[in-house]
Amino acid sequence: MKQRPPRILCLIETVGRGGGAEQLVVDLAPRLRALGLEVEIAALFDWPDDLGDDLARAGVPLHRLHIPSRAAFARGLIALRQVVRGADFDLFWSHLAADHLYARAAAAMSPGSVTVNTFHGEIPDPPPASTWSRAGRWVQHRACASSAAHVAVSHATASDFTRVYGWRDIQVAHNGVDLARVEALGSATSRAAIRAAFGVAENAFLLVVPARYVRKKGQAHLIDAVARLRDAGVAARVLMFGTGPTQAALQAQVERLDLSDAVTIGGIIPHDQLFPLIRAADGVVQPSLREPFGIGAVEAMALGTPVILSDVDGFRETTDGGRVARMVPPGDVAALVTAIGALRRDPASACARADAARAHVLAHFSIDACAARWHAILRRALVERG
Repeated sequence: MKQRPPRILCLIETVGRGGGAEQLVVDLAPRLRALGLEVEIAALFDWPDDLGDDLARAGVPLHRLHIPSRAAFARGLIALRQVVRGADFDLFWSHLAADHLYARAAAAMSPGSVTVNTFHGEIPDPPPASTWSRAGRWVQHRACASSAAHVAVSHATASDFTRVYGWRDIQVAHNGVDLARVEALGSATSRAAIRAAFGVAENAFLLVVPARYVRKKGQAHLIDAVARLRDAGVAARVLMFGTGPTQAALQAQVERLDLSDAVTIGGIIPHDQLFPLIRAADGVVQPSLREPFGIGAVEAMALGTPVILSDVDGFRETTDGGRVARMVPPGDVAALVTAIGALRRDPASACARADAARAHVLAHFSIDACAARWHAILRRALVERG
């Protein structure tokens, strides 16, 4: 190995605010640099509100490739070559679907380098019906097949990739959260002040739902549950935050059920607003149909807020098999109604479980533990390269 710190280029589609993979990369990069790995980041696509300032403050170089779309691969290669040429990177570390392909291309431009691929999401089952989707799966397989390491953020995700691609050497590196940052931001505003800022009465029963607006996140089932609670005389105030393709449909559902005074479908908000709001809430609900990891739930548990989660794959890993969270079957509206009702009736029991959840997160999901795990994985890949 060269007598200098290893140089690593981390490729990520964007460093957009609100994404779990994106936040993880931004949190990990400075810690890995402190551990002796010269990590730089390349963002393939632009995002209107991103974490570039956070990287600048941490002293992490950010290369913006400004690729206009996923279809502009030739243009992307030209931009990537400008970053890679003469930089002498030893390893290219990719995270999302497009990243894997560009990492393979970057390695081809850099003789002697290796790639490490991270898998953050599950693979849908059954296989995709469209030719385009099948082609994308084939391209991902080809791009990742010869990598020095395949790493999944959960055992659930690793199982998916083993099932589809047959890779049996997938390592697991659970995501981590910056616990000190979560605590500092979550404590920045009083409960009364943060509720007032969002138009929520201090005595309202408040549930917060931070998640992308996609079908698998299950928000539609929660909206149905709120309607049933209202019909039973139980009032709940629900604030949802995210972005995604189902946002308009969820808003239409709220209006159809005459829940506009109970459910707000909002956009992404920065963590310095979200974390105090979560701490001021009575609970966080994540009714996902599938969940490869669930960083939003881990952050809520770190803040000491009771959580109601679907009993699915990744959530089982982050909650000690469901011991520290109220779990409900995915897609079961009646079970959501029961769980929310129990949380409202017996907040003391919910808080006791929340305390256990916070201790569990502190012990197992810190960003420093995550960085140590990644440092070992990347170092091993570099050593095995020779």
